[in-house]
Amino acid sequence: MSSRKLITAARVVTGLGGRCVEVGAVLTDGDTVVGAGRRAEVEALADERDERIALPGTTVLPGLVDAHVHLVFDAGTDPVGTLEGQDDEALLAVMRERAARLVASGVTTVRDLGDRGRLTLRLREEIESGAVPGPWIVAATTPVTPKGGHCWFLGGEVGSERELRDLVRRNAELGADVIKVMATGGALTRGGPATWQAQFGAAELAVVVEEARGAGLPVAAHAHGTAGIEAAVTAGVDTLEH
Repeated sequence: MSSRKLITAARVVTGLGGRCVEVGAVLTDGDTVVGAGRRAEVEALADERDERIALPGTTVLPGLVDAHVHLVFDAGTDPVGTLEGQDDEALLAVMRERAARLVASGVTTVRDLGDRGRLTLRLREEIESGAVPGPWIVAATTPVTPKGGHCWFLGGEVGSERELRDLVRRNAELGADVIKVMATGGALTRGGPATWQAQFGAAELAVVVEEARGAGLPVAAHAHGTAGIEAAVTAGVDTLEH
């Protein structure tokens, strides 16, 4: 049986900026897009062995990307309390459900910017093996934060430069795709630093960037307040979150 599929639809989004083709089609071969565009042009690339999937009245578009998620948190009024009431196995089970909902809604890639116990790595492996449905996960694993800092309960507290370097290296060794650092406080952490309060100086953040660069990884900085944003930019992080 051919692995190729010809998908026809009323509209196909084919490029950046939402460029849309009316009466379109997409031809795939396994994980590869062979052609996408006007139906007549794409159908000319197909043959009689290809599976036909007709989706009249619909729009076919590339998979969506959510660049900032936390699969360990739910959408309730007390996500931290819910998290703390779950052991790792129970938490992983609900993370599987959240991942399945994401991919069912059209999100095919997520960047998870902080988990507990590096559970996103376990989930990523399950999804890649085909054991469970879900999007491709770009994982930060354990976020870097000072003692008692924002999201300390995720396990990434550091109290010295050595601990900071060790955590970044450990995340990289275990398979992180990006390093997350909490440059400022955040609203989720009860009793922690204020949202606008800087948690690290530019020199400390530069150490995070240095270690991450040594492992070939980018750095995402949670930063609300001006001082934290300025420190993160000075240190050379790759993205500012929020």
